[in-house]
Amino acid sequence: MKRPSLAKRVLFALPIAALVLAGIELAARRFAPVPKGAQFGQQSWVVGEILRLDDASTNWTGDPELLWRLKPHAQVNWGATSGYDGHMEHLTTRLNGYGWRGPEVAAKMAGERRALHLGDSCTWGIGTPERETYAARLGPLLEARASGRWSSVNAGVPSYSSFQGFRLFARYQDELAPDVVTIYFGWNDAWMMSPDAGNHIMSTGPGGRVLRALYRSTAFQRARLFVFDTLPERNTPRVAPDDFRANVLAMVERARGAGTPAILIVPPVGPDPRTMQPTREPANHAYVAVLRELGGEPGVTLVDAARDFEASEHPLYFHDPIHPNSAGHARIAELLADAIAGLPGIAR
Repeated sequence: MKRPSLAKRVLFALPIAALVLAGIELAARRFAPVPKGAQFGQQSWVVGEILRLDDASTNWTGDPELLWRLKPHAQVNWGATSGYDGHMEHLTTRLNGYGWRGPEVAAKMAGERRALHLGDSCTWGIGTPERETYAARLGPLLEARASGRWSSVNAGVPSYSSFQGFRLFARYQDELAPDVVTIYFGWNDAWMMSPDAGNHIMSTGPGGRVLRALYRSTAFQRARLFVFDTLPERNTPRVAPDDFRANVLAMVERARGAGTPAILIVPPVGPDPRTMQPTREPANHAYVAVLRELGGEPGVTLVDAARDFEASEHPLYFHDPIHPNSAGHARIAELLADAIAGLPGIAR
């Protein structure tokens, strides 16, 4: 008897394989559902468990330059639990037309001065109401301390690295025409995750589309979680310190080319929530060193929030060891207002 051709055997096997996989998927959904927040996991970085954004996948979209971004005008419902007192904050944020927190951003009016804030979830304000972020607080402080009418634009995006920050600045610098730009990056660059941010699940390339399809499968998620739980900890930062330096310097040079002062914010580190003692050797220490070095560049002002917070008698400026809380944002706004008011041509 003639053996069926390979093509016929494959065609015969495909429906059987599909039925087996469908059975595995149904069984996984019934008996081993993935915990909420874990569905984006270690490989994707826009992680539900890090941002704690409800149904995070509906609020994000791929972007060919930025890799991913929040959707304009999306309503983001999210909560965050303090690592120190267990307080749970439930917040709802309606994003503006850029997909950022804050009011709609219009063209600058005559006499208006604008501060643009580039950053990650610390700038965005995880665990902090919008009106209490340093970006929102800064405008009124500058109105009182510096000349002109001031607006403040919060362009911080959760999980962004300096790589994305530079690309975002390059895209919107001319359109927004800032008079000063603040730069707050380091944590996401230092985080030990995938070495290639371009392989992100929100990438618009073929790899991103395949990953998004796979991540909808509970069986795949369970297999992925099992593998990552058994592998040794990855030790590759998303952005190496030398690349971080190049990205920040590129932002500084773009600002300098437009005659815009740049302010680098050194990310502060909260105490260890278990002992309330200072956190030793935080993951971003090499990146902090880069920022302090670049603080000596022409046209750059350094706001060393890390040293200021360490010297403060205030016990808790933090929501967790990474994200400042409302009091921390208020202190950063004060530091920025002092720094900006002291710039040439800004003071009254």
